[in-house]
Amino acid sequence: MGPHILASISSTSMIDSTFRSSYLMIDSNNNGSDPNSPGEGTIPPLSPLANFLVERASNSISVANFLFWYLKVETEDETHGEMYQYILDAFLSTLHSNPDTKLITTQLLAMATYVNDIVNVQWQARDEPGKQDEKARAMKKFLVVSFFYSSLFLSY
Repeated sequence: MGPHILASISSTSMIDSTFRSSYLMIDSNNNGSDPNSPGEGTIPPLSPLANFLVERASNSISVANFLFWYLKVETEDETHGEMYQYILDAFLSTLHSNPDTKLITTQLLAMATYVNDIVNVQWQARDEPGKQDEKARAMKKFLVVSFFYSSLFLSY
């Protein structure tokens, strides 16, 4: 794949301005000196495979769920994480722009928040002083508090 980030979205009109401002074409070989390369702020098109996956996942809740979690994990890759994040953003933007799939976006993001909350609570409990049983009690307490407050702000 080389030094370029080749992921994007086929129709820039589908991308929210926050997505558009977050991504630039990266070319570590010529630093944008190639007149044929897109300029700063230009959104490159999705690769055919990424485009296919985004379109396919937009039509199936099970594929959408799988693709979302796959991309979520891969965004943490040091080498290609930015590319996966861009595809994830394009995917979520595509889902969110369609009234038929807007709820899927909300559900996927709610699940990601839920998992993130559990991870944060686990880290809090791990940092508590004491033995394992005291940490387990602390984790239960943190879970109750965390999910009580997060349930107050759910909007479905």
